[in-house]
Amino acid sequence: FEAARYGLNVYASDLNPVAVVTMKAAMEYPLKFGADLQKDIDKWVKWVGDEAEKRLAEFFPSPDGETVQNYLWAHTVVCPNCQSVVPLSPNWWLYKRPEKQNLHKWCAVKPIPNLENKRVDFELIKGKKGKGTTIQSEDGDFDPSIYNTISRGVGKCLCCDNVIEDDVIKKQAQNEGLGHQLYAVAFKKGKGSLEFRIPNQLDLDGVEKAEKYLQENSKQLDINELIPDLNIVDGEKTRELLRYGIEKWSKLFNPRQLLTLVTYLEIINEAKTKLHIELQCVSP
Repeated sequence: FEAARYGLNVYASDLNPVAVVTMKAAMEYPLKFGADLQKDIDKWVKWVGDEAEKRLAEFFPSPDGETVQNYLWAHTVVCPNCQSVVPLSPNWWLYKRPEKQNLHKWCAVKPIPNLENKRVDFELIKGKKGKGTTIQSEDGDFDPSIYNTISRGVGKCLCCDNVIEDDVIKKQAQNEGLGHQLYAVAFKKGKGSLEFRIPNQLDLDGVEKAEKYLQENSKQLDINELIPDLNIVDGEKTRELLRYGIEKWSKLFNPRQLLTLVTYLEIINEAKTKLHIELQCVSP
């Protein structure tokens, strides 16, 4: 970078294709195309972002005045003992910054077993820091870590206290695939600080709508080669994915996440076409 800044001839490469593209974007192209490049980048980044927001809005509804920052998900398995859906997490912390100015707004979710409906519901717990790593609540100090539902690959059903062994989880993942459950939403109101809440029906409706849309349009998306259905190759970093039945890249995402990625890819491809047409019109 420094040599290029001084105008020297620089030759560089990398085995990582991402690093190669980064070097081209940060070093080669700015020197080659000048300040106008930044204007074009800003223009098309904004266009892609605006289009994505418009097309995905119906799948990400939120209450008036809220700007959602993050959706928090947990993978799920079915308890072989009581058939309840078990969200898997080593703890249920949402926010526990240690700085003095943040000690009054620690936040977590508390899983509530719901054996009658074969599921786990959640309650939001927030307050001041308690003893150790706990939150002061009306019912006493709450420790989100003691409600963990997975540790060292072994799960635990909160509805019946059944231990779900690692091989059982992997077998379910390989045969039926892991499920997913939305358990918290991070949002802001105006210029306020980050807040959390339990998902409401509006959130769940958006998730369901995305799943339905993806099912109804999966064939067309496949035809357009937008869904990343390439097989994951066995390797040191990918072997664990394969053990859990994630043999295609598309299975790394829940349906709404996948729809979001596909939509962005579709829009970026449209931007390429528009950009080519625009350049042809202005070329001598």
